Amino acid sequence: MAVITLFPRLDEKETARAVREYLKEDYAKVCLALGTSPSSLRSPQISGEPRGTVAGNPTEDGLIKLIDLDVKVKQAYRRLERLNPPGAQLVYRCYLLHISPETIADESYRSVRYIHGKLQTACCQFASCLADITEREVDLRVWK
Repeated sequence: MAVITLFPRLDEKETARAVREYLKEDYAKVCLALGTSPSSLRSPQISGEPRGTVAGNPTEDGLIKLIDLDVKVKQAYRRLERLNPPGAQLVYRCYLLHISPETIADESYRSVRYIHGKLQTACCQFASCLADITEREVDLRVWK
Protein backbone atom coordinates (compact mmCIF):
# COMPACT_ATOMS: atom_id res chain seq x y z
CA MET A 1 0.00 0.00 0.00
CA ALA A 2 1.46 3.36 -1.03
CA VAL A 3 1.57 6.19 1.46
CA ILE A 4 0.19 9.45 0.13
CA THR A 5 1.47 12.63 1.72
CA LEU A 6 -0.16 16.03 1.41
CA PHE A 7 3.10 17.90 1.91
CA PRO A 8 6.59 17.08 0.69
CA ARG A 9 8.99 15.83 3.35
CA LEU A 10 11.92 18.00 4.32
CA ASP A 11 15.32 16.49 3.60
CA GLU A 12 16.97 17.45 6.87
CA LYS A 13 20.53 16.50 5.90
CA GLU A 14 20.50 18.46 2.65
CA THR A 15 18.74 21.43 4.27
CA ALA A 16 21.35 21.51 7.04
CA ARG A 17 24.10 21.34 4.40
CA ALA A 18 22.55 24.26 2.48
CA VAL A 19 22.31 26.35 5.69
CA ARG A 20 25.94 25.55 6.58
CA GLU A 21 27.09 26.63 3.11
CA TYR A 22 25.04 29.82 3.30
CA LEU A 23 26.27 30.78 6.77
CA LYS A 24 29.90 29.92 6.00
CA GLU A 25 30.09 31.73 2.65
CA ASP A 26 27.21 33.92 1.50
CA TYR A 27 26.14 35.44 4.83
CA ALA A 28 29.66 36.68 5.58
CA LYS A 29 29.95 38.13 2.06
CA VAL A 30 26.69 40.05 2.49
CA CYS A 31 27.83 41.39 5.86
CA LEU A 32 31.28 42.34 4.58
CA ALA A 33 29.76 44.09 1.55
CA LEU A 34 27.71 46.13 4.02
CA GLY A 35 30.76 46.91 6.16
CA THR A 36 29.42 45.06 9.20
CA SER A 37 30.82 42.14 11.13
CA PRO A 38 29.31 38.76 10.19
CA SER A 39 28.92 37.98 13.90
CA SER A 40 27.06 41.23 14.62
CA LEU A 41 23.35 40.80 15.16
CA ARG A 42 22.45 44.48 15.50
CA SER A 43 20.20 46.07 12.92
CA PRO A 44 21.90 48.62 10.68
CA GLN A 45 21.21 52.32 11.28
CA ILE A 46 19.47 53.67 8.21
CA SER A 47 18.97 57.39 7.88
CA GLY A 48 15.61 58.82 6.84
CA GLU A 49 17.30 61.58 4.84
CA PRO A 50 16.56 61.89 1.10
CA ARG A 51 19.10 60.13 -1.11
CA GLY A 52 19.09 62.35 -4.20
CA THR A 53 17.29 62.27 -7.49
CA VAL A 54 14.62 59.77 -8.40
CA ALA A 55 16.40 58.89 -11.67
CA GLY A 56 17.74 55.71 -10.11
CA ASN A 57 21.13 54.23 -9.48
CA PRO A 58 21.59 50.48 -10.06
CA THR A 59 24.51 50.30 -7.61
CA GLU A 60 22.48 52.01 -4.91
CA ASP A 61 19.46 49.81 -5.65
CA GLY A 62 21.64 46.72 -5.32
CA LEU A 63 23.06 47.94 -2.02
CA ILE A 64 19.58 48.70 -0.69
CA LYS A 65 18.49 45.20 -1.69
CA LEU A 66 21.52 43.73 0.13
CA ILE A 67 20.73 45.78 3.24
CA ASP A 68 17.10 44.66 3.11
CA LEU A 69 18.17 41.03 2.75
CA ASP A 70 20.65 41.38 5.61
CA VAL A 71 17.93 42.79 7.86
CA LYS A 72 15.66 39.87 6.89
CA VAL A 73 18.41 37.35 7.73
CA LYS A 74 18.91 38.97 11.13
CA GLN A 75 15.15 38.90 11.74
CA ALA A 76 15.12 35.19 10.87
CA TYR A 77 17.95 34.59 13.35
CA ARG A 78 16.04 36.47 16.06
CA ARG A 79 12.88 34.49 15.30
CA LEU A 80 14.84 31.23 15.51
CA GLU A 81 16.31 32.41 18.82
CA ARG A 82 12.77 32.81 20.19
CA LEU A 83 11.72 29.40 18.88
CA ASN A 84 14.72 27.43 20.11
CA PRO A 85 17.42 29.39 21.99
CA PRO A 86 19.82 26.43 22.42
CA GLY A 87 19.59 25.59 18.72
CA ALA A 88 20.11 29.20 17.70
CA GLN A 89 23.13 29.39 19.96
CA LEU A 90 24.59 26.26 18.33
CA VAL A 91 24.10 27.67 14.82
CA TYR A 92 25.61 30.99 15.88
CA ARG A 93 28.63 29.43 17.61
CA CYS A 94 29.38 26.85 14.89
CA TYR A 95 28.81 28.80 11.70
CA LEU A 96 29.29 32.45 12.62
CA LEU A 97 31.93 32.17 15.36
CA HIS A 98 33.53 29.08 13.72
CA ILE A 99 33.68 26.96 16.89
CA SER A 100 33.82 23.28 16.02
CA PRO A 101 31.01 20.92 17.10
CA GLU A 102 33.67 18.80 18.80
CA THR A 103 34.72 21.74 20.98
CA ILE A 104 31.09 22.47 21.84
CA ALA A 105 30.55 18.80 22.69
CA ASP A 106 33.56 18.87 25.03
CA GLU A 107 32.39 22.11 26.68
CA SER A 108 28.85 20.84 27.21
CA TYR A 109 29.79 17.26 28.19
CA ARG A 110 27.68 15.88 25.32
CA SER A 111 28.58 13.49 22.55
CA VAL A 112 29.63 14.86 19.17
CA ARG A 113 26.79 12.87 17.58
CA TYR A 114 24.27 14.57 19.90
CA ILE A 115 25.62 18.04 18.97
CA HIS A 116 25.49 17.21 15.23
CA GLY A 117 21.86 16.06 15.61
CA LYS A 118 20.91 19.28 17.42
CA LEU A 119 22.74 21.34 14.79
CA GLN A 120 20.86 19.61 11.98
CA THR A 121 17.52 20.35 13.66
CA ALA A 122 18.51 23.98 14.32
CA CYS A 123 19.63 24.43 10.70
CA CYS A 124 16.25 23.18 9.46
CA GLN A 125 14.46 25.60 11.78
CA PHE A 126 16.73 28.43 10.63
CA ALA A 127 16.05 27.58 6.97
CA SER A 128 12.29 27.66 7.54
CA CYS A 129 12.48 30.97 9.42
CA LEU A 130 14.72 32.47 6.74
CA ALA A 131 12.36 31.37 3.95
CA ASP A 132 9.39 32.81 5.84
CA ILE A 133 11.03 36.15 6.66
CA THR A 134 12.48 36.68 3.16
CA GLU A 135 9.19 35.63 1.53
CA ARG A 136 11.00 32.70 -0.18
CA GLU A 137 13.70 35.00 -1.58
CA VAL A 138 16.26 32.93 0.34
CA ASP A 139 14.92 29.39 0.64
CA LEU A 140 17.57 26.91 1.73
CA ARG A 141 15.15 24.06 2.36
CA VAL A 142 15.57 20.88 0.33
CA TRP A 143 12.54 18.64 -0.18
CA LYS A 144 12.51 14.90 -0.80
